[in-house]
Amino acid sequence: MLSFLRGTGKRTKTIWWFLIIITVVTFLGGFVFIFGSGLGGNQIAKASGAIATVNGVNITRADFQNTLNSQRQSFAQRYGDEPGEREMQTIEVQAYRALVMNKLMDSRARSLGLKATDHEVLLQLQNNPPQALMAAPTFQTNGQFDPQKYMAAMKDPGNNWAPFEEEVRASIPVRKLQEQLFTSIKMTDGE
Repeated sequence: MLSFLRGTGKRTKTIWWFLIIITVVTFLGGFVFIFGSGLGGNQIAKASGAIATVNGVNITRADFQNTLNSQRQSFAQRYGDEPGEREMQTIEVQAYRALVMNKLMDSRARSLGLKATDHEVLLQLQNNPPQALMAAPTFQTNGQFDPQKYMAAMKDPGNNWAPFEEEVRASIPVRKLQEQLFTSIKMTDGE
């Protein structure tokens, strides 16, 4: 091949150099187009208003903000003070990791066919209410969650529990999967 290039005329060499330059420019241009156009998954997630995508399921800003607020309230209840700047950074990372892990676990639970029954949802709402309800001033007495107020509100047919039922219904399959994983672990006394 090289002998062909050396032995041919000026016109053939010009054509070969032209083809090499076109190939290099096309190759480099392709990379610039692919990486600069925003065709990656991260850009698609951002265009849809999501902060991340896990197994094709978006994590929205609202999901992140709700989880962040919940963890901030938990911190404030645990330590009796609002988190500082360093603690907020840690809480943000924990909230993001919790959302990603929850989406992964939810995906796996769905693939295994785990579901929540109406009875399980009712028991969960009665015995372990969501954090947002426990922190609501309506259900508190002297700054503490009051189970009697909560149970009285649950018996009132005028209250709309649908959003909380959906939240609990979505969390039960993940809990079932976690229970299956924990019960399948076998450890010896030494471990």
